[in-house]
Amino acid sequence: RPISILPTISKVVEKILLNQLIAHLTTHNILTNQQHGFLRGKSTTTAIVQLTELIIDQLEEGTTVTAMLLDFSKAFDCLNHSLLLQKVHKMGIRGISQNWLASYLKDRQQLVEV
Repeated sequence: RPISILPTISKVVEKILLNQLIAHLTTHNILTNQQHGFLRGKSTTTAIVQLTELIIDQLEEGTTVTAMLLDFSKAFDCLNHSLLLQKVHKMGIRGISQNWLASYLKDRQQLVEV
């Protein structure tokens, strides 16, 4: 698995942008209760607990339960950056934050040394 070494200033700026993004998405009710990634206090464990509780509730009500589980590992590596920028624009992310994200994604390269 590659190790990404970012300059300290990049880590600080990314953390600021993440906090602003989460605040915006929370304030405008864009995040759902099913969102478990990248949120404080949420994890794959909380996602499994929520899914298990839902399945148990449905089975107790006599409902048939069907589940499809997908693994989106490295999903960000395959993401179309133009589509991502369109989505954040639709969510109301504009101005400096949107421009910074576009600049951050433009011409990104990963170097692997063995």
